[in-house]
Amino acid sequence: MAKRRSRRPGKEAHPAPRIATQPSAPIQQGAGIVTPLSQGAAPSGPSRSFNSILPVLISVVSLLISSYSAFQATKSASAARDSATAATENIRVGQRAFLGVQKLTLGEVSEGQPASVEVQVENSGRTPAINMTIQSRLDYRDSALPENPDYGRSAGNDSVATVLPGASHPNIIFGERGLLPAEVQAFKDLKSKFYAYGLIRYEDVFGTRHTTRFCGWYNIAKKSFTFCDSHNEMK
Repeated sequence: MAKRRSRRPGKEAHPAPRIATQPSAPIQQGAGIVTPLSQGAAPSGPSRSFNSILPVLISVVSLLISSYSAFQATKSASAARDSATAATENIRVGQRAFLGVQKLTLGEVSEGQPASVEVQVENSGRTPAINMTIQSRLDYRDSALPENPDYGRSAGNDSVATVLPGASHPNIIFGERGLLPAEVQAFKDLKSKFYAYGLIRYEDVFGTRHTTRFCGWYNIAKKSFTFCDSHNEMK
């Protein structure tokens, strides 16, 4: 016959209390119902998507800012170089030599003798003109010079020279032959003119080559040369 265990007084066992769990009640908000998230649950839906692309957006914005900063730095450096180049060029232009024809003087006009013209070349710049040469001609013509005249080679003094600032250099050019009696008479009757024209080539102290074109015709009424409407320029 089984023995029944006796319970000691004061040690009566009681069952553990049960805690009733109920599902979280939905919270009514406006026209819809919002169910609260359980504590510690991970976000889902749009919030989760935004969190995943946020680092990418930050990287893209950082890259754009870096690219813009680099562009601005390059632009500033380019502007500084252009400014320095312009300043250097202005200095060169302000200090370089400028050769031009100051005066043309016609020599004696007589039968059987070639005419001659003295060309006074002046340096109006601030530094010497180096290695100057002159290629020039004296023509007896009854019409104006063509657009592209043949400067030929002068029989005069076309040696290399240096012209200091403010100084002038004379050069004589001669006609290619003696004048005929009819040519001398036509010149006196204003039917023909003497044209003196040429090219002056030289180098400035900065090593840049330059060319000056000149052209003038003798105006017998004024007894002096008048510069042509074209073929006169400095470069």
